[in-house]
Amino acid sequence: MTNEELDQARAEEAFEQSKAGDLFTDIAAYAARLAREGWTPPVPVDPDLNMARDFAHYLLGTIFEIPSFQRAQDHFFSAIKQGRELERAEAKPGMVWKKWDGSPRKPIDVCNYVWVKNKQGTFISYAKDVAWSSVTHYAIITQPEGSK
Repeated sequence: MTNEELDQARAEEAFEQSKAGDLFTDIAAYAARLAREGWTPPVPVDPDLNMARDFAHYLLGTIFEIPSFQRAQDHFFSAIKQGRELERAEAKPGMVWKKWDGSPRKPIDVCNYVWVKNKQGTFISYAKDVAWSSVTHYAIITQPEGSK
């Protein structure tokens, strides 16, 4: 945190503590006291960590010793983070529909998943299993990083 950010945080805290609104001298006095006491804003806590802790407590209660609880909390935290990463990856516009001319040759690597449109509707499949001669549009489904 830079000195300017710390000054701003102390000023905001002084304003909050003074509840004076527009009495500059009261706010200045609170700000000076906060600076003299070395007040710093609380360290932000990751809300996912709180969620993992709450879930571990809900699931395990207090019957387990602390190391088991900590390991469970770490696993829950990891799962929550991975879920958020997948959610962000899906939110990105990663799929682009491409028009296909209906020729039987495969336009992409046969190991890719593909979302295909034809006269019957849409479906998802491996590219190697698609009858490309009936396809009108396709979109390659990109797998999230780290998945196989």
